[in-house]
Amino acid sequence: MRDSIAKRRGWGRRVRMVRGTVRTKNRPRGVSAAGVPVRRMLVAALVVGAAGAGEVRGQAVDPVAAERVAAREWFRDAKFGMFIHWGVYSQLGRGEWVMENARIPVGRYEWLASAFNPVKFDARAWVTLARNAGMRYITITARHHDGFSMFASEATRYDIMDWTSFGRDPLKELAAECQRQGIRLFFYYSQLDWRHTDYWPRGRTGQNTGRPESGDWDGYLDFMDQQLTELLTAYGPLGGIWLDGMWDRPAADWRLEQTYSLIHRLQPGALIVPNHHESPRPGEDVQTFEQDLPGANTAGFNTTTISALPLETSLTMNGTWGFDITDTDFKSTRALIAYLVRAAGNGANLLLNIGPRPDGTIQPEFVSRLEEIGRWLTVHGASIHGTRAGPVSPRDWGATTRRGDTVFVHILDWPDRVLSLPTFGARVQSATMLDNGESVAVAQTAEAITLTLPVRPAAVPDRVVVLRTSPAAGERRSAALPPGGSLLEKRRNAFAEVAAAVDETQQVFIGRQAGRAQAVYRALGRLQCERCIGSDLVDQFGDACIQSVRIDDLGQEPGIECIIGSDEAGREEQGRGACGSEVSHEPCGIGNGEAVADRSGDGHAEATVRCGHAEIACGGHHQTGTDGIAFNDGDGGETQRFESRDDLFESLFIGEAVIL
Repeated sequence: MRDSIAKRRGWGRRVRMVRGTVRTKNRPRGVSAAGVPVRRMLVAALVVGAAGAGEVRGQAVDPVAAERVAAREWFRDAKFGMFIHWGVYSQLGRGEWVMENARIPVGRYEWLASAFNPVKFDARAWVTLARNAGMRYITITARHHDGFSMFASEATRYDIMDWTSFGRDPLKELAAECQRQGIRLFFYYSQLDWRHTDYWPRGRTGQNTGRPESGDWDGYLDFMDQQLTELLTAYGPLGGIWLDGMWDRPAADWRLEQTYSLIHRLQPGALIVPNHHESPRPGEDVQTFEQDLPGANTAGFNTTTISALPLETSLTMNGTWGFDITDTDFKSTRALIAYLVRAAGNGANLLLNIGPRPDGTIQPEFVSRLEEIGRWLTVHGASIHGTRAGPVSPRDWGATTRRGDTVFVHILDWPDRVLSLPTFGARVQSATMLDNGESVAVAQTAEAITLTLPVRPAAVPDRVVVLRTSPAAGERRSAALPPGGSLLEKRRNAFAEVAAAVDETQQVFIGRQAGRAQAVYRALGRLQCERCIGSDLVDQFGDACIQSVRIDDLGQEPGIECIIGSDEAGREEQGRGACGSEVSHEPCGIGNGEAVADRSGDGHAEATVRCGHAEIACGGHHQTGTDGIAFNDGDGGETQRFESRDDLFESLFIGEAVIL
């Protein structure tokens, strides 16, 4: 990453971001396969058929395995991740480039490394913070430019296990916890090294560390491949490898084809995310933009080319990536939500950074902002997760996102009640506010769609209007949709195929959050709650697995065990709820008209679980008969009757069923 203190060295310039100014990172300017979910495989097939796997504008087609196509589609859905810059440099509290900026020679920096002892590091706390914030993946510095490995490595003794008294592998602990909580883990790996003697010839940085003026470049590349092999074989399934530092020697032969092939051979589903600020190259899976929205290049060092690959933008919460004890210029939660929305409106993920302290704790300014974003996503996550760039490109007032025929209008900065949008080839059937379901008056002409908004509540960072649309008369369906029908139809077909493959065993999740009865069905065998964390299911429940029922054909079999409960992370855990609510295992019959988990015997399901920031009242019951499905939200509302389960799920989920 670029040095956040570059301005002092005369290499950077101040760059306007979501609020105030952010100092640039420094360098000179100008420099079915195993484990692949069926739904993802189906989507992958659609992507390949529609656009050609891995096609990048202006670039030859890169053949992409099905695992990578599926992983790319998952990445596009994820939308929000946590970036973690943490290492030896954290001890000095002056950012991650302190070795370079303070011209610390190798010998002195090695002594500093030996003193690194993050005794308060808690992998569970870190991952829980990310998941409760609505983040779907974590990218952490396995090795930064200082050359210190934050993992156990056979390639060097200069690692956290051999060089320090800490005696633990934090990346191993983090990997295990990410798997437990359903968060995908990416490893940041620096190609640039200020310590290694074989990093020769030198690049534009690392000139003052006291190394010999000689080295074996191929030997250094071999060393990198050995370490990447360790990361890809000893830490379980990874989301991918995030590479940085090639810009230090842009003209060098980095043997990318060999390294990329190694990564994809060892983990076919691992994505390669290169931070080289150039147009994508063959073998790469994500195009990432540092401190910038795609194509904007306000930072002055990003490319303006936007490829067809999944997109990501990385952002600091203050002005530095690593811990800086003097940097208190934190962006507000409102500004961070706006950046997340604008990233999604550009079709990109937001990778939001924290720089933990040297003892392993995370400073409260980071924690409070992530908690506030998590609360916002509990209500508005459906307009971010799983969406694509909307039909109206981002404007000064906000942005739009889209899922199938549903368009989400994010109004970030607009003082008036009336807002006009350009038409986008669809008829608006209805318009409602996402947070409370209030109707929004809409008028549509051939030139514009005009919304008359409710009065804006104070201190609301983003008003989200949900537009349910259908294709305009005489017009084809949006090219952004898969060919052959709506996403709902695709998912119905996908469900039919999957259900047949698993003997029609389904899982049904019923709950109520933000005043809306909701349900998800899943056709992948017996419930494993830790697998649903981080999936589409979590959005709908405010990031909590609260109620689950394993049934056959929506409840034709009585006496099925229901599991209700949650711990502080919002996941079920073997009969205990760490937030104070005991997990209850109770029999319940559905097909016979009995309520799901009816503890009180009043004919309704009930369970209130308060865990951290999640407060979900699980309610509702349904019964299945030959004349359809009756559903009641358990909150005094009228019972509704649906002819089929698809009609029920379509009603509950903003116009579309969800196949997980």
